[in-house]
Amino acid sequence: MRSSNPQVDPMAITVQSGQNSQVKQDDGSIALQNEAGVDWFAFQEALGRLGCMGLIDLEGPSSGSAYFNSEGRIMAGNFAGIIAIGIIVIGLSKLYKMQPFKAENIQVIEDLVTHYH
Repeated sequence: MRSSNPQVDPMAITVQSGQNSQVKQDDGSIALQNEAGVDWFAFQEALGRLGCMGLIDLEGPSSGSAYFNSEGRIMAGNFAGIIAIGIIVIGLSKLYKMQPFKAENIQVIEDLVTHYH
């Protein structure tokens, strides 16, 4: 925040004061401004220079921004992965129980020459 908006106190930004609104300029154009005086576009550029680019909701939910339910999808994917791992573990344990892998079931051949001749 310091590199992009040095005049702004980051601790003074609230949800209400940081929301951009459209303001008509003297030349008839429209610009985005907020009560906190933050230039969010400059802030995004500073994040990009630091390699920490993130998405910032500049307009807010009242101005038509979309809500994405990606957090729920990630949790559902994690849950599905845990279920899949559980199914694999159960399947492997059933496979192990069906086949005798104990050492006493293996035939020991003392002398291969006499065994095959």
